[in-house]
Amino acid sequence: MSEHPDTTPDISVVVIVFNDAERLPTAVQSVLDQTLQSVEVIIADDHSSDGSYEVAQQLAARSDRVRAIQLAENSGGCGEPRNQGVAVARGRYVMFLDSDDTLELNACRNMLDAAESTGADLVSGLCVRVHTDNRHGKTVKWYPWLYRETRTFDSVAEIPDLLVFDTLSTNKCYRREFLLENGLTFPRGIHHEDLLFSAQAYLAATR
Repeated sequence: MSEHPDTTPDISVVVIVFNDAERLPTAVQSVLDQTLQSVEVIIADDHSSDGSYEVAQQLAARSDRVRAIQLAENSGGCGEPRNQGVAVARGRYVMFLDSDDTLELNACRNMLDAAESTGADLVSGLCVRVHTDNRHGKTVKWYPWLYRETRTFDSVAEIPDLLVFDTLSTNKCYRREFLLENGLTFPRGIHHEDLLFSAQAYLAATR
């Protein structure tokens, strides 16, 4: 993409941040290191006070694949920064990442291949939670039984467990036009905003 900055990226990854300047560069670098190169990063800062936006601007200055935006005031949740990121995204598909997340090296390529080979409006993949406290299990797979095999469904009615267990937005790849055509946005100013958004996306998806 760096050689052709005016071309449409395959995927826009919206990385949201609020007062997490230390971990933001690692999250962004995990996107830039993807084996799929046609990926842009949009850092959406929720009006941080710790210099996160300045870090975001520095990252954007180093790569034409990175853009940084800042909300005029703190929104009180993760939803509005994601909405603002989608609003400026140029990619054919959209993924979401938090500043304390990282992507596996082939995540974008695998998600894109699955979406294009099936014509799906959204693709969901396995993610791993990493605990930083002193508990015994440092890494925990997110409901791994949902991802034991690759499957395609024409309706969430075929597997309603997705509405109960697969409630994250950061393990999915969405066709951007699907989000826009269905007016799908995150609720503003609340926590656990993924729950409603994920349910609405699954109900709207035709595959």
